Amino acid sequence: MILSRKHIMASSIRYTILLCLCPTLVGCSIKGMVVSSMGGFFEDAVHSLQSEKDLELAEYSLASDIKLLDAMLRSKPGDRKLTTLAVQGRCSFAMAFAEEEAPERALALYRKAMKDGLGALDRVPGLSRSIAERDEEGLVESLSRIKRKDLPLFFWTLSAWASWVNASRDDPEAVSQVPLVERAVQWMIDREEDYFFGGPHLMAGVFYSCRPALLGGDPDKGRIHFQRCIALSQGRNLMARVLFAETYAVQTQDRALFGELLKGLEGTPESEPDELVLMNQVARRRGERLLLSEDELFF
Repeated sequence: MILSRKHIMASSIRYTILLCLCPTLVGCSIKGMVVSSMGGFFEDAVHSLQSEKDLELAEYSLASDIKLLDAMLRSKPGDRKLTTLAVQGRCSFAMAFAEEEAPERALALYRKAMKDGLGALDRVPGLSRSIAERDEEGLVESLSRIKRKDLPLFFWTLSAWASWVNASRDDPEAVSQVPLVERAVQWMIDREEDYFFGGPHLMAGVFYSCRPALLGGDPDKGRIHFQRCIALSQGRNLMARVLFAETYAVQTQDRALFGELLKGLEGTPESEPDELVLMNQVARRRGERLLLSEDELFF
C-alpha cells in the first residue's frame, strides 16, 4: 500500500510520541507533559478517522492509535479524555473490522473497552458495587450521579458493554448482566436519546432484536427503537438500517423489510455528517454482504 504524505506525517508524530513515552529516554516530567498535551491531538485523529472513506487506511490508523492511547494511559491511568478515546476506538474497531471476520477478537475488544470504561467510571458513587452485586435499582441510582462531562465515556462504555453481552449468550457472567444493560440503555435514552445520531436507540434496537425472549428479547420493542434511531438521524445513520435488517428482519423472517432496508445503501445520505462517513462505509459493506447471504438467512 502506498502511503500518502499526510499518513507518513501522522506516523512520524506517533513515533515521536512513543519515544517521549519511553521512560528510559526521557524524564517523568517531560513524559507527563507529552501525555497531558496529546488528548487534543487524538481527538482530532478520531474526528479525522470518522470522516475517512478508505476502510483499509482507517483500519491501519485506528489500530495504531489504540495502542498509542494504551501507552499514554499507562502514564496517566483513568484519564477521562484518553480513556474515552481508547474505549471509542476499540468499540469502533470491533464493530467495523472484527465482528464479521473474527467474532472472538471482537468479543475480546468489547470486553477490554467495557472494563477500561467502567474502571474509569469508578469515581461515580455506587456504580462498580451495583454492577458487581447485580443490583438494578442501585445501578439506576448510581447512573443518576453521572455528570455531563462523563456522558461520552459512559456512552461508549455502554456500547462496548451491550455488544459484549449480546455476543456472549453462552457466558453465565454476561447473561447475568442482561437486566443491568437493559436498565443502563434505557437510562441513556431517557437522558439523551439523540446522542451520536440516535446511538442509544440503536443499542436498544440490537439488544431487543437479537435475543430470544428468555434472554430479554422483544422484537417489537427492537423495531420501535430502530425506527426512532432512523428518525433522529434523519436517515443519515446507515448502520441503523443495516442492523435493523440483520437482527429484526432476520429474527422475524420479514424478507420484504430486509430488502427494503438494504436497498440503496450505496447512495450517500443528504448532508452526511463527517462523524458518520466511516461508519456508513462500513454499513454499506456489511449490507452488501448481508444481501449476498439472503437465501441462507430466510427459509
